Amino acid sequence: MIPSALEGFAPMNIPRTSISVSATLALVDAYCLLLVGAASAITLTVPADTTVAFPVGTQITITRTGAGTVTLAAAGGVTILSKDSKLAIDGQYAAVTLVKTGANAWYLWGALA
Repeated sequence: MIPSALEGFAPMNIPRTSISVSATLALVDAYCLLLVGAASAITLTVPADTTVAFPVGTQITITRTGAGTVTLAAAGGVTILSKDSKLAIDGQYAAVTLVKTGANAWYLWGALA
């Protein structure tokens, strides 16, 4: 039985994409769950607005499903703000979320190392 507070709500269908090599984020990644299953270290680059114009408010969730280290990097002119300036996903099955907050500005939070 669905609790009355949840009546009328439908489950979200979040698109998933699998990644196994270093890449630059693209518009198709917006509002997606990226499953990164690399055996070796890879880097995901957040592009500048002049390359890919993500709207402010865009969210991208990234889960490390493989054993390889996953690090986020900022392209020239991009700022990624995170706790203690950490940009790597903490371990296998850990997840982080990127949120665009302004022109070339992103917050990154979650399981960071």
